Amino acid sequence: MNLEQEIRSRAKRVDTAIEAVLEGIGVQLSEPMKYHTLSGGKRVRPFLCLLSCEISGGNSDKAVNAASALELAHSFTLVHDDIMDEDDLRRGRESLWKKYGTSIAINTGDGLFSLSYGEILKTDADSEILLRITKEFSKSIIKMCEGQSLDLDFEIRETVSFEEYIEMSALKTGAFLEASVTIGAVLGGASDAQLEALSKYSKNWGLAFQLWDDFIDFSSDSTGKTKNSDIKRGKKTSIVCHALSNLELEDKKRLLEILNTSSNETSDDSVSEAVSLLEKSSSIKFVKEKAEAFLSEAKSALDIFPDSEAKNILLEFADYCIKRKL
Repeated sequence: MNLEQEIRSRAKRVDTAIEAVLEGIGVQLSEPMKYHTLSGGKRVRPFLCLLSCEISGGNSDKAVNAASALELAHSFTLVHDDIMDEDDLRRGRESLWKKYGTSIAINTGDGLFSLSYGEILKTDADSEILLRITKEFSKSIIKMCEGQSLDLDFEIRETVSFEEYIEMSALKTGAFLEASVTIGAVLGGASDAQLEALSKYSKNWGLAFQLWDDFIDFSSDSTGKTKNSDIKRGKKTSIVCHALSNLELEDKKRLLEILNTSSNETSDDSVSEAVSLLEKSSSIKFVKEKAEAFLSEAKSALDIFPDSEAKNILLEFADYCIKRKL
C-alpha cells in the first residue's frame, strides 16, 4: 500500500468538489479563496472523514460534500491563524494576509466559513442524519475556538502546565479531527461502539501528532524543519511546558529568559543552553514517550473493526506522524 497515493486520491475528490463551489463566486472573492484553499496540504480532515465512512461499511462518495466542508472550515481557521500569529508563509508561499492584505484575508476567511455550511448541507443523507452531522460540525468549531483562546492566553502567561497544553491541543486541533471521523462514521452507518472507537483513534492520533511535532524540533535537520526553531521563536511547546513545571527555580528563570529573547537576538550558545535545560528536566524524552503512547492508543482503538483496506490505511496513517518529514 502506498499511503501517499491513498491520501492524494481522496484529496483530489475533495479538491474537485471545492473547485466546483468556488467557480460560482465572483472573481474578487474566488481568487484569494483559490489561492489559499488550493495551494496544497494533506487534506487530513477530509481524509479521515472519508476513511471513517469506509471503515464503517459506507460508500465514501456520500461523504465527499461533508469532507469538503471540513476542509473549507479548516482553511478559514488557517487564514485567521496566520493573521493572529503574523505568519508570512503558509505551505511554502506567502500567506493570504501577506499577499492580499489583512482586510481581504479576513473577508476571505469569513466567506470560506460560510461556504463550509453550504457544503455540509449538500450531503446526501436523510434529515435526521444531516441535522446530526451539522450539529457535530458546529460544536467542533466552537471547541476549536475555545482551544485557540487558551493558546492566546498561554502566550501572555509565564508558565503553562503540560496538562493545560494537552487540554488546549485537544480542543484546538483534536475537536475538529474528532468531528471529521464522527461525521464520516455516521454517514457510513457506524454503530455506537465504532463511533467511540474512531473518536478515541482521532483524539490520540491528534495528540501524538502534536507532541511529535514538538519533539522533532530537536531531531536532525533531515526532517525538513529548522532545528531548534521553536526555542528561537520562544514557543511554549509541550516540551517547554513540561520543563517549566519540573525545573528548579533558577533554571526555570534562565529558560524563560532565553525564550523571551527576540529570535533575532537569540545566540546559538543560548539555544544550546536551553536545550541542555530541557534535557536536564527529561522533558524531550518525556514528550517523545508520551507521543508514542498516544499513537499506540490510537492504533489499538481500531481493534473493534474487522480487517479491511480502510482499516489498514488508518493504521498506516497513524504511523505517519512519526515517519513524516516536515
